[in-house]
Amino acid sequence: MKNTIILLLLTYTISIKKIDSNHLKEILKQEKIYVIDTRDIKDSEIGYIPNSILLPLTLSYDNWLPKLIPKNSAIILITHKNDHKNAIQMTRKLGYLNIFGYAYYDDWINSKFEVKNVLNENITIENIDNIKQKGEIILDVREEKEYIETGIIKDSQLISLSEFKNKKKNIESVKSVHILCKTGKRAEIAYTYLEKFGFKNTLKVLNGGITKVIEIKYPLEKYKK
Repeated sequence: MKNTIILLLLTYTISIKKIDSNHLKEILKQEKIYVIDTRDIKDSEIGYIPNSILLPLTLSYDNWLPKLIPKNSAIILITHKNDHKNAIQMTRKLGYLNIFGYAYYDDWINSKFEVKNVLNENITIENIDNIKQKGEIILDVREEKEYIETGIIKDSQLISLSEFKNKKKNIESVKSVHILCKTGKRAEIAYTYLEKFGFKNTLKVLNGGITKVIEIKYPLEKYKK
């Protein structure tokens, strides 16, 4: 039985076609198609394709993909050259059957199309106070158990990354949003996810996350349900 499943996955992999960069550029304009960047988080920190969502295979892919992307979605996978087979097989195993194709990040670079970087900002007491004084949003995307363990920044908006699929509309898209997690990795996923759904030029990741906030001894308040 196991060998049969593997054979089916390999057959599906072969039938999924490579998409060239010009075609990908047009696909990225369509909100209902999810372009998933599966490269390692260290690679994606150097640069990513605008309107793609960072979901590295090496960062709990089997956890975050189902929580963020509806099962019946049309999906394009971004990989490095010749890494597509593993990405397709892992995605198929999670029950995603509408993989329309894959594209190489390297081809996009060679085509000299736009590449973006996640905007990071340092965490200091002055910076956090300045964000709050300007009425901008500190968005904490950690899980509830983490809020309980460490506390939260007063007046921050609490929406766990695992709830983004259903709660992203609760975030004001007209204000600057400063995203916080434990160290910064989940915040980068949240950054690209929100960007895809219209949060343009208003996003920053608080570098170092709540770990850095605790390190600088910024006052936290107890989380209350």
